[in-house]
Amino acid sequence: MEKTFGPSRKRVHLAEEWEHRIDPSRNDTKRARGGDMRNLETELPVLPPPMINQIDWREVLCQFLSVPAHAEDKIVLASLQSVTDRRATERSANMERSYDSTDEYQIIHRIRCNEQSTEELCLDVPWTVKNGSRNIHLRGGDMIEHLELYLERHKAVSFIVYKDYECCGTDNLGVRQGGHSAVIGDDPSDLLVNESVCIVSEALCLALKELWSKELGNVSHPKFEQFSEFTAPFVWWYCARNRIADAIPSLQPHHRQHLDSFQTYIDASLGKEYEAVDLLLADGKITPGYMSYLYVPGEIQLSKLDGDDAQYHRAFVATSWLTRASTGTITKAAARTKDAYSSQWDVYGSSWSFDGLFQQNTDLWSVDCRFPWDKSFDIQELDVYPIRFADHKVIDALRDRGRMFWECRWQKYVCYHRDAATRVQSPSDTRYMIDINTYKEMHPPSGSKAPNRDHLGPEAMMPGNPPPLGDNFILCLPSTIPGYHMQKKDWITLHVSRMSSVQWNENAFKMLVADEQKKELIRALVTNQIAAEEGTDLISGKGNGLFILLHGGPGTGKTLTAESVAEVARKPLYRVTCGDVGTNAEDVEKYLETVLLLGKTWGCVVLLDEADVFLMQRSVKDFRRNALVSVFLRVLEYYDGILILTSNRVGTFDAAFKSRIQLSLRYPKLQEDDRFQIWTNFIEHIKALPHSRTTSLGIDFAEIKRNLRQLAKEELNGREIRNAVSTARQLAMFKNERMGYAHLCTVLAEMKEFEKYAVDLKGGLTDDEIAREYQEY
Repeated sequence: MEKTFGPSRKRVHLAEEWEHRIDPSRNDTKRARGGDMRNLETELPVLPPPMINQIDWREVLCQFLSVPAHAEDKIVLASLQSVTDRRATERSANMERSYDSTDEYQIIHRIRCNEQSTEELCLDVPWTVKNGSRNIHLRGGDMIEHLELYLERHKAVSFIVYKDYECCGTDNLGVRQGGHSAVIGDDPSDLLVNESVCIVSEALCLALKELWSKELGNVSHPKFEQFSEFTAPFVWWYCARNRIADAIPSLQPHHRQHLDSFQTYIDASLGKEYEAVDLLLADGKITPGYMSYLYVPGEIQLSKLDGDDAQYHRAFVATSWLTRASTGTITKAAARTKDAYSSQWDVYGSSWSFDGLFQQNTDLWSVDCRFPWDKSFDIQELDVYPIRFADHKVIDALRDRGRMFWECRWQKYVCYHRDAATRVQSPSDTRYMIDINTYKEMHPPSGSKAPNRDHLGPEAMMPGNPPPLGDNFILCLPSTIPGYHMQKKDWITLHVSRMSSVQWNENAFKMLVADEQKKELIRALVTNQIAAEEGTDLISGKGNGLFILLHGGPGTGKTLTAESVAEVARKPLYRVTCGDVGTNAEDVEKYLETVLLLGKTWGCVVLLDEADVFLMQRSVKDFRRNALVSVFLRVLEYYDGILILTSNRVGTFDAAFKSRIQLSLRYPKLQEDDRFQIWTNFIEHIKALPHSRTTSLGIDFAEIKRNLRQLAKEELNGREIRNAVSTARQLAMFKNERMGYAHLCTVLAEMKEFEKYAVDLKGGLTDDEIAREYQEY
């Protein structure tokens, strides 16, 4: 029968054994003491007693076994034996599994201690030990000292599953926003920060490569190289798992074995998570913990970073998987304790830019998620999300915007709306010329610049060709483009979603109150000018333009005629006044050359309004005026577009212009019938406007029409009639009344009062009488 020792005897035995391990020579010293202790004491120097840090190993052992420190020895020994048996059973199971299979995987727990700056590998699941008042430390069993040696001894391991833990860090207590904390319990999974797979077997590498090359070439995936490591949740496998299941039977048998093992691990580790993600995505929802499943390389993403309104939306094609933007790691326990968790993510994506050529650019897009970690929310609440979860109206709006941008790659005259939601054109909408090449010429880059890239090629850019590459191109075009404001004479950044093709007003010429013979003559000249390809002048480049002079008093329809000509010709109207041009001869020449160059480039009808200063007869006394007239004549000599000049006086008309102007039309003072037609046109125009542009109570059109003849008796020009109608509308809106004849009478009375004062100021002469006196007509 084996002899047993009591606790005290055993402790002495263990102490002696430990003492021998530290210094084997002490046994000899001990024997010497039994022989001649006095001689030994005289020979050896007297040393000070060593500093001994005494540790109560029994208390440490009890803490490890989770038993009370005052427990009896037999209870402590029983607990120790139980732990030993459990570890032996687990090790036996692992060994049996490892040697019975040729395509096995091994789970290795990788523990990083922030306090000790160490990393340990162990086969057993680690357990928690309190380290101080705040930190939690992890310990593991069945340690792996040399991974290469371990793999050499276990050649059946196909891949390693690393479970990464971090202990003794600030996140161990799960600090919440606002300073609150949640203490971690005994579950080591609370300190789990990551799970990844490292390919060990070359056969598994070949199996994965064969799988992707045959069936899944369009799915972005990691590099399947030996000892390469990729992180869970393996979204690339999730996205292709249905096709993978169909493709595996067609692979080589040996490769199927390795893939079956990998599939087994995926199902066991992530199967439930994949099912949860499926249910969330089916409802258009997601949680912050599953954000990485949303962003798949090759899919189009919608960005609302520039604004929630549709005109600010942008799209790009994801070129990477989602990655966390913040540094460091976050444990699962810390994430769960954050009530209003905020996470920053990044994803790379490609979109298109345009500077006369289309270039594909890759940028880093930020995704901000501010939702509770484990609570689901609508995917559309994110600033950046896959476009497959967007409303069809949003996608259609992006597609329409892309088509409009594609149409503007060369030149396009567009109408710019106040509201992107409505495309009904109104007189208040401004027209712009889109021409990126002209924009670049007028805004040359400063300094040296790399040559432009062209990622489409000249053939794709040819006029008439449809946009290439499908939605990956058309949806990912820029949301803005520079446009030239035809009235302000300046380049302005426009939102493409608010642009539409110009709807030409074919009725503009019909509404013009003028002699029918004049209108017919104008239309004939304009139509022939458009059809003409070459001029009749003997010198090339001269004599190809159409110059029309319209002269008459203010408000007789000269400017309206020019606008109507542009509408009939379907050409932009480029209006220039004397104030725009200036009076210095050199500046005038440069400005006019620029205007006429733009007019020729864009095929405009150029209107030089109030051109009296350029048409006046030259004299030997006024050299400044002579220079202006000469410059104007020289610039016009080589212009081959449509130019319309308006003037209030032609009594001092320079004779040199007679041979250069094909048609001169005089607009006399309006008669009563003319004014009646103008009043009618304005009232009908207001009637056709949307209700939002009229008074809140509407307009009494019937009453106004009954009094049109009375209104026509007032000697007003066209501009004054328009002002009277506009002022009467505003008066009715201010008084919250229905606009009627009385409001017009009120306005006309005030206008007559001012006209009487102006006539008295001029000695009783009207503008026409003064013009005749100075021979201006």
